[in-house]
Amino acid sequence: MKLRVFLVFVLCIAITGTYAESSLNQATVETRQQPDPVYSFGKCNFQIHDLEGGLFATEGGSGAYTYLELENGIDIEAGFYCRTGASPGDVAEQLDARKIDGRWIWSGSNQAFEKSQHFRTYELVGKSWKGLGNTYDQTTGDEATRRRLFNFCLRQTDGPQILCVNTPIMTIDTSRSNMLPKIMAVLKSIEFADLPASAGASAASSATDPGAGQTTPMKSPIRKGDRPENGGEVTGGSPYMTFMGRLLARLADVHPGRRRAA
Repeated sequence: MKLRVFLVFVLCIAITGTYAESSLNQATVETRQQPDPVYSFGKCNFQIHDLEGGLFATEGGSGAYTYLELENGIDIEAGFYCRTGASPGDVAEQLDARKIDGRWIWSGSNQAFEKSQHFRTYELVGKSWKGLGNTYDQTTGDEATRRRLFNFCLRQTDGPQILCVNTPIMTIDTSRSNMLPKIMAVLKSIEFADLPASAGASAASSATDPGAGQTTPMKSPIRKGDRPENGGEVTGGSPYMTFMGRLLARLADVHPGRRRAA
C-alpha cells in the first residue's frame, strides 16, 4: 500500500514537472516570436531589429536613436527624419553633399570637399531598401571639440519611403570613440513596413509638392548660412545646434516659401 502511494506521488511530480517545462518552453517560444515594434512618424513606418544596446524613440515628426556608455564616456544621439516625397535636391541637402560633374560638393560652402575634411561615401543594402551616405570632418571651431559627421538616407526599394539619419560619430581627436560601426549595424537591421493605402496616396502627391500634407515641420540639422526658425542667421558652430532641448528647424522647413540665405 505504501509503495503504491509512493509511486502515485512520484508520477504526480513527474507529470507536474513535464507540464511546467512544457509551459515554460511555450512561453519562451511566444516571447521569441514577439515582433519588433513599428516606429511611425511623417510618412515613414519601419522596424529596427537590432538596437545594439541603445534606445529608439519618436517625437513629433522625427525620431532619435540614443546609446550611452558612462564608463567609457561614449554617447550617441542620432536624429532620424522622414523624407518621403522629397525631391533629389532635398535629399542631397539632408546628406549635406551632392555629386556634380564627378565631384562631391559640400552644402556648407557649395564648393568641393577639401582634403582635410576626409570626405568618404558609403553604400548599404538592407532587407527592403538601398542607402547612400557619407562622413566628413569639421575643420573649423575649437580643435578639441571638432567632430566627424555621418549623414545617410535609406530609400525603400518597393515603395516611396525615404528615411535619413544625421549624427556626429566621434570627436576627431579621440578616434577610439568612433560610433560608426554601431550606427551602421542599427541601420542594417532596419526594415520598412508597408504604408497604409491613404498614406501611400499622400506620399505620391507630395512627390510633386514636397510640402503637401505636412503639418509638422521637419526638425532638420541647420547649416552655415541657414536662417533658423527662431530668427538670426547661422554663421558658424555645429550643424547639429539645438534650442531648448531639440534640434533647430530651418526657416524654409517652417515656411516653405522662404529659402536659406545666399
